[in-house]
Amino acid sequence: MPASVWLFTVTEVLRGIEEVAPLNLTMRLVYPAAQLLVGVVGAFVVDDIAVVAGGVLAVMGLTGVGAAVWIVRARGFRPRLRGPGLPALRRRYLDYTIPLFLGGIATTTQRLGFYPLIAVFLSGVAGGVFAVGVLVSQLVRLPLMAINQFIPPVAAALNEEGHDDALSRLYHVTSRLVLVGVVAAAVPVVVYRETVMAAFGPTFTEYAPLLVLFVLAQIAACAAGSVGILLRMTDHQQALLVTNVGITTVLAVVAIPLTVEFGLAGVVWTYLLMLTLNNGIEVAVLYHLEGLQPFTKRHSYPLLAALPFGAVALVARALAPGVVGAVVGTLLGLGAFAATLRTLGFTPVERRLASTLAERYGEMIPGA
Repeated sequence: MPASVWLFTVTEVLRGIEEVAPLNLTMRLVYPAAQLLVGVVGAFVVDDIAVVAGGVLAVMGLTGVGAAVWIVRARGFRPRLRGPGLPALRRRYLDYTIPLFLGGIATTTQRLGFYPLIAVFLSGVAGGVFAVGVLVSQLVRLPLMAINQFIPPVAAALNEEGHDDALSRLYHVTSRLVLVGVVAAAVPVVVYRETVMAAFGPTFTEYAPLLVLFVLAQIAACAAGSVGILLRMTDHQQALLVTNVGITTVLAVVAIPLTVEFGLAGVVWTYLLMLTLNNGIEVAVLYHLEGLQPFTKRHSYPLLAALPFGAVALVARALAPGVVGAVVGTLLGLGAFAATLRTLGFTPVERRLASTLAERYGEMIPGA
């Protein structure tokens, strides 16, 4: 836990100062690669699970140290235990983080409570299918994760300085761009669900219809953009705590009956219910407290563009089943998707934000 907290703290500092390239290099490349290396050494060289566990702990701490060294060298930040204004800062920190800490317990219960539920009432195969469904559907969530890399400091600054109109426009535009990316990722996963699940083994193929529910859950989670972050950045962490505790309570009541009655399908429907309730209620709370809501008529454009995408993908699947058809259908479908969106048009703000994102993430690529 100390190593995890240390790494999380350092990466959140990177997020706060909008250092997108070092943040993604640390969390999306260095740390996963180090974990993989430790796993390979533990499994194939020393054949000892204790080495894997200790190695993961070590690389977690060392990755945090490396990121902290970069922050010190690049920005000159230093930890301080004494100084003017620190007592007031500590009080503000505690007032802000305690509700988030308690809400984090509720959120963790929501996200991980499915696994003990499966262990008690279902089988190991069901647990594997659920884990694969969550893993694959998380790929649909990547556009939201990309936006969330820079939203917190920008939203906090706009809220602190009273730029309510700018914050509202930011929310509209970012949520629309997220929906574009999410729909583009979701359509091929839904159309080629059997091919996707077959990659994990023949046992998983028969559960391919459940993958549609996993994808719908992620669409529900992403359609409203960075709503949870905006609640935190506008200092409504207590409302977020109440929301998460309430949703956790509801899920605890409905999850067991659904699992007993419908098996794995009941668990997946509960997962869909969880993400839909979470984001739907958070949107309502944010609108009530701040007058912010994500949706405009332009949010329908990605959904309209999904129709030709899906049609092309289905035709390709019928003509060439399997991996080849999936690749060709996805590429042609993306072309139809992009052409439809281009016809419907983008606003200057959307274009500017998209170019900014491309520029920021391009920093990660040498020579870009």
